[in-house]
Amino acid sequence: CIMKQDCDGDAAYAILEGECGVYYDPGNAEERGTYVRALPAGRFFGEMALTYACKRSRSVYAHGHLVLGELNREVYHSLIIRRSQDERHKRVESLRGVAMLETLTDEQIAKIVDVLVTAEYKAGDTIIRQ
Repeated sequence: CIMKQDCDGDAAYAILEGECGVYYDPGNAEERGTYVRALPAGRFFGEMALTYACKRSRSVYAHGHLVLGELNREVYHSLIIRRSQDERHKRVESLRGVAMLETLTDEQIAKIVDVLVTAEYKAGDTIIRQ
């Protein structure tokens, strides 16, 4: 068993070779429960336990030879934090280039960055209409 339903999870997995089976195991059964679906090579699973710190919602078993890549919680969180820091740095640098804000201190720029709300637009979208 790669991961057991209702157990704590500290890793997510990428299927590099082979296939896994997903099973619903009610009542923490000793044997495999009801087959739900197959996960082929190229799929990623177990991420909900990393993202939401919740218990495993299904059990997963290997169907024959299997090669997995494991992403543990510590690495996952450091990647998320690094990305967040990179995004924050980009926003600070963008605001530093705005002439109207050039007299603000680093602390003031940081406060603005903390409350910025981002929105994305496609070419031709109206941003402001007067």
